[in-house]
Amino acid sequence: MKKIVMIGAGGFGREVLSIIRDSKRYTVDCFIDRDKTLHGKMIDGVPVIGDDSKLKTINRDRGLRACFVAAGDRYLRKSLYDLAKDNGLECVTIIHSSAYVPENVHIGEGSVIYPNSSVYPGVTIGKGCLVNSNVTIGHDSEIGNFVNINPGANLAGKIKVGDLSFLGIGCAIMENIEIGGGAIIGGQSFVNRHVAARKTCFGVPAIPKDKRGK
Repeated sequence: MKKIVMIGAGGFGREVLSIIRDSKRYTVDCFIDRDKTLHGKMIDGVPVIGDDSKLKTINRDRGLRACFVAAGDRYLRKSLYDLAKDNGLECVTIIHSSAYVPENVHIGEGSVIYPNSSVYPGVTIGKGCLVNSNVTIGHDSEIGNFVNINPGANLAGKIKVGDLSFLGIGCAIMENIEIGGGAIIGGQSFVNRHVAARKTCFGVPAIPKDKRGK
């Protein structure tokens, strides 16, 4: 199995570690994390060896050429992904064995598909995306880069989601909807109209934050 470094030793990193152990395709050699209180400790049997400055020498010091970026904040995840690539590391893609992902789905480098999620034919998922548990992504949808799709979100067919968007827990999005880059959809919201870039929308139906109460 290919050994990788996990960038991020928090809850997200521990979750992805468990998915990796289930898939038996990779093995996590070590964590790195910016939290200095974790340095030198063991997280679920894996050592935390330092912060992201270690990426410069991780190949020389530990023979590692691949990583996974487990930062829950999507902007930080993009930054760390870029740093890893600048240091010559491959960012692996992780798919849990219980996820339904047919062959004609494209998933970008450094993305993860959690347990019991379903990704249907013709879907494209960008790089560095988090598709959490029990998510459904309908046919021919296009998910941008560094998108967070939280547990239980349901996306109908032919949806477009821009880069760095955040879809909250249990939200539902109707078919043919476009969500602009950097938008935030609140948990349990129902989206039945297009959402502009960098807008925050929530409710049933979802309404932009700046228009609520008007």
